[in-house]
Amino acid sequence: MPIMTYKSRSSYFDGKGRILRMLPIQDEGKWGFIHETGRWLITPRYQSVRPDEGGGWLGMVNGQEAAAPFCDYLDREGRCLQRYETAFARPFQWGWAAVLIRDRFQIIDRSFQPLFKLHAGMLPLDMGQELLVIQADYTTPKDGVWGACSRQGNVVIPFEYDYLELGDSAPFDSEEPVQRVIAAKQGLFGALDPKGREVIPCRYEQLRGFRENRAFYRKNGLWGVLDEEGQELSEALFPDEAMWGAFSEPELSFYQGFAVVFSGGKAGFANRQGRLALDFIYDDALAFREGRSAVCREGQWGYIDENFAWVVPPGFEAAGSYAQGAAPVCRDGRWGFIRSDGSWLVMPKYEQVQSFQDGYAMISSAGRKGYVDLKGHEIFPAAEGMAGNL
Repeated sequence: MPIMTYKSRSSYFDGKGRILRMLPIQDEGKWGFIHETGRWLITPRYQSVRPDEGGGWLGMVNGQEAAAPFCDYLDREGRCLQRYETAFARPFQWGWAAVLIRDRFQIIDRSFQPLFKLHAGMLPLDMGQELLVIQADYTTPKDGVWGACSRQGNVVIPFEYDYLELGDSAPFDSEEPVQRVIAAKQGLFGALDPKGREVIPCRYEQLRGFRENRAFYRKNGLWGVLDEEGQELSEALFPDEAMWGAFSEPELSFYQGFAVVFSGGKAGFANRQGRLALDFIYDDALAFREGRSAVCREGQWGYIDENFAWVVPPGFEAAGSYAQGAAPVCRDGRWGFIRSDGSWLVMPKYEQVQSFQDGYAMISSAGRKGYVDLKGHEIFPAAEGMAGNL
């Protein structure tokens, strides 16, 4: 059961009545939140924070830092909507979340009302619009069997699989509901639909998560592309090394019609038909974002468009993907941001940066953590004015 509900003493608005954004900041190993003026909204207290659906956050404190562990669900104004005395909870996805209450996980809705409880020994792993993937009878992450249930708690996919993975399930990454569930049984991979019906038999050595209605399959040690109905669109042509690069996506997927593949230590691009759209000519490459891909040639990074033409010539030591019209790039050991046309948004001066999200990018300068907005304005925590303590 929920332990308590309370709100912070004040909300924060600008002179026009707009809600000021809550930005996470880590200070001396703990996380707190500042708003856009740099004033503290919530002083550092959490061991970890995770983004929550709708612009809020989930903050967690373990038992070593408090009399009892707790998790706070925070809204975008910094109000604590609900606190649970527990060491583990999951942020909301598609309107539901999971909280560990004693030795069982409770599934809750957006109003923090319980939907159903899982049996002891069941671990919720992946939440989609229609399905919750569960691992049962586990003692280590590699043990146990996998299944999935509906929002009503009814078993949709029976607990007889070695592994399940929802494709395109995360609302932060895609607005599409899950269409295919990757499943593994007896060491072979296939796919199910959201009703648990087998669409692709478990016959492949590996199957990488569906995106843009495409997935990569592995057969006889080589990789090819198939669609969501299981039709193999190409022969398995790519070797195992095609799946990995020094900086590329950790899981091979299609983005804006292309996937990065590797051969002989070089990067190229595969198209949705599973054919090589661009030969292996780059030292490394990142997936397309906003019509741009960061690629490395002869040790220098630049950006190409979807016609594989240079739009930002090579000239950077390192580079990241575009987000909200800006990309992080490194020159002379310092990071800055460029616009889509290659002009500077912020000249290189930071030790570390992250990509933009919701109008802000996290930065580190002279050991201080802060943010920069899309106009290049910096925000650092104020030394005083610790306001809004919960």
